[in-house]
This record gives sequence, C-alpha cells and structure tokens, in this order.
Amino acid sequence: MAKNLKARYRVVGPKREKVEYTLCSIDDATGSLQQKKMEEEMECYYVFFPRGHSIRVTSKEKLVELGYHIKPRVVDMDTGDIIDIGGDLYDFGDGSATNENIVLSDDIDDPKPAKRRTADANA
Repeated sequence: MAKNLKARYRVVGPKREKVEYTLCSIDDATGSLQQKKMEEEMECYYVFFPRGHSIRVTSKEKLVELGYHIKPRVVDMDTGDIIDIGGDLYDFGDGSATNENIVLSDDIDDPKPAKRRTADANA
C-alpha cells in the first residue's frame, strides 16, 4: 500500500511585486484614526500547504520569524505522523537551489487541484 507522504509546506519565491496595504495612525490633534492606502514593491514569498491553503509573506525576515525558512519535514497525510526527512535550511542566496529542489513530495501532482486563496502574513 502506497503511503500518502507530503511536505508540510512548500515555499516559492522570492518574487518582487507590488503590495497594497492600509497604513493606520492616530491623529495627535483629534485622537482619531487616520487610514491611508499605500502601495509598495516588496520581496514576496508564497508558502503553500498540502491541503490547498497558502499565505504570502512579504519579506525574508518574516519568513524566518514564521519558521518557513527551513525545509519542511514530510508528513504521512493519512495518520499525521512526521517522517524524519527534511529540516535543512533553504539555500536562498546563491541561485543554485531552484524551487523544484525544495519540494520534498508530490503535493503539486494532485489529481484535482483545489482553488487556492492567498492570505497575507504581514502581521
């Protein structure tokens, strides 16, 4: 019987793209909330999970803070057991590692790909 093994997550990036966000501040004179729409070009990473969820992380520092800078462990999707593979640091710097080298399982080859929504992990 074949086991259903997948990486806990897959990181794609970095990609430079424009990110829209709302800059909030308190006005000192009135004490009211001020909101301003901002757009900035940022280095973005996308983290994909085996069940079809994904998040966008807008800097390498936030990627490290969330712990997605490390190669993921492999999980048996039927039992939830962690297989002792992975855990090495990604090689983002020298360009020798490609995104195909990062994927430890066939989580891309889903027979019916789920719709993916991306949420920002900026907080």
